[in-house]
Amino acid sequence: MVTTIVEVPSNFDGVVERSVLRLEARFPAIRFERRPQGIFVSGAVDEAAILGLRSAVLHTLYRERIYLETLPMREALLSAVMR
Repeated sequence: MVTTIVEVPSNFDGVVERSVLRLEARFPAIRFERRPQGIFVSGAVDEAAILGLRSAVLHTLYRERIYLETLPMREALLSAVMR
């Protein structure tokens, strides 16, 4: 079993919990857990896969942040179109 911690930049703190949920759905055989120092990743993967998982974690954080930041704009657009 391989374990690592992916450090989370402070400007992504608000999306970590939601991102962990998405990561658990995407990688069901791997455990993701919020820790004070970042996201703890553990599972039966080889060392090479850890780099891919780190990339997936950071990409998921980024996507979740963009989703939350653009949600009000998309809701306003939808409500304007549906009038």
